[in-house]
Amino acid sequence: MQLPEVARNRDFMRLWVAQAISQTAQTVVNFAVLVLIEEISQRSLLVSLAILAFSLPAVLVGAIAGAIVDRTNKTHMMLITNILRALVVGSFFLIRLNGPLGNSLVAVYVLTIIFSIVGQFFGPAEAATIPSLVPREQLLSANAFFSATFNGSVAVGFAILGPLLVRVLGLDQLWLVVAGAFLVCALLVAGLPSGTSRRTRAGTTILPEGLLDAVREGWDYLRKNPRLRRATAISSIAVSVLLMIASLGPGVASRVLGLNTQDVSIIMIPAGLGMGLGVIFVGRAAKLIGKDRLVTISLASAGVLLMLLAGARVLGERLILLFGGSVSGGEATNLVVSIAVICALGLGVSNTWVTISANTVLQEESAEEVRGRVFAMLFSVTNLISALPVLFAGALADLIGLVPILFLIGLIMASLSTFFLLQIKREPASRSGELEKRTVKLLPAPKKEHFPPPP
Repeated sequence: MQLPEVARNRDFMRLWVAQAISQTAQTVVNFAVLVLIEEISQRSLLVSLAILAFSLPAVLVGAIAGAIVDRTNKTHMMLITNILRALVVGSFFLIRLNGPLGNSLVAVYVLTIIFSIVGQFFGPAEAATIPSLVPREQLLSANAFFSATFNGSVAVGFAILGPLLVRVLGLDQLWLVVAGAFLVCALLVAGLPSGTSRRTRAGTTILPEGLLDAVREGWDYLRKNPRLRRATAISSIAVSVLLMIASLGPGVASRVLGLNTQDVSIIMIPAGLGMGLGVIFVGRAAKLIGKDRLVTISLASAGVLLMLLAGARVLGERLILLFGGSVSGGEATNLVVSIAVICALGLGVSNTWVTISANTVLQEESAEEVRGRVFAMLFSVTNLISALPVLFAGALADLIGLVPILFLIGLIMASLSTFFLLQIKREPASRSGELEKRTVKLLPAPKKEHFPPPP
C-alpha cells in the first residue's frame, strides 16, 4: 500500500486536509442545528425534520450538481462552495440576535437546506479531483486516506467536537468559528489543478443549455457500465446499513447484549478500530483478490457478521451450555459481549473495504468528463436509499423486534453480494479484471487529407 508516496504529494495533501476540516465542520454544523432546533422548539418531531433537511437536497439536486461540476473548473467549484458555506454558517449567527430572523425555525430550516445544497457541489468536485492529483496506481491509497478522515471526522464532529464547542463557546460563537474553518478550506484548495479536461472546457456552458441532457447522459453512462452500477449500489447499501446500525446501537447494547444503553461504546469502539485496520490492509486485500471481488466479498462478510451480531446472545448461551456452564452467571454475558466485539470489529473492516474499493472503482472506471456526475449520483442514491430506512429503523425494530430486523438486514446483504459475485463471474475478463478504462464515446476526429507531393 503506497501511503508514503501519496503523503509526499503536496497537492493531494492540501485537498486531504481541506476534506478533513470541511467534513468535520459540516458534522459540527449538523449537530449544532439539532441543538438549535431543540432549544427553540423543544419538540422531537421538528428535530427529526432537520435530518430530512440534511439529506433530501442530495436526492433532489445531486444529479444536476454533478452535471454542473463536470462543466466547470473543479478547483474553482470547491473554492466557491467553501466560501458560500462560510457565509451560510455565519448567517446562523443572526438567528440568535433580536431581529427579523431571531429564533425563527423557518430561517433555521431554510439555511440548513441551502447549506446542504451547496455541499452537493463540493462533494463531487472533490471526489472527481483526486484522480487528477495522484497516479492511477495510488488511487486506492488516496481513497484510504479520505475514507479514514471521513469516518473519523464524522465521529469526532458529532460525538466530541460538536458537543465540546457548544459547551465551551456556545452556539453564537460556534457559528463564527466553523465559518472560519470553511474559509481555511477555501485557501487550501485555491490553486490546485483544476481536474478539468480540455474537451470539458471547450464550448460548454453551465446553465441552462444542455443541462438536462448532461444529467441524462450521466445516468445513461452509469446504467450501461456494470462496474460503475455495481460499485454505486454496493457503496450505497453499505453506508445505509452503517447508518441504520448507528441508530439502533443503544438498542443492541440493551436488548441484544443485556447491558445499559450507555454501553453502546462497547460496539462503537471496536467498529472504529476495525475501520482503522481496514484502511491499513485494504491495499493488500485488493491486490490479492481484486477490487471488484473485494467490494462484494466485504459486503457478504458484513451481512454474515451482522447476522452473528443479532444472534450473539443465543450463540453465546448455546456455547456456554455446550461446555457445561451456566447461562445465568456473568460468564455468559462476557462471552456474548466478546462475540459482539468481534462482530463489530469485522463490520468496521468490511464497511471500510467496501467504501474505499467502491470509490476507487468509480474513479478508475469513469471518464473525466462525467466523473462529477457519477459521484453526484452516488451521493444521491445513498441519501435516497438511507433516508427512509434510517428514519423508520427504530419503528421496524419495535414492530418486529430488534434481533429479527438485524438478521433480516444481514441476510439481504449476503444475498445481494452473492448476486453481484455471479455478475462478476459472467463478465469478460477485461471488465472484471480491471484491465481497461472506459471513456465517454466521442465523435471521431476528422480525417486528414493527403496530397501527392509536387512534381
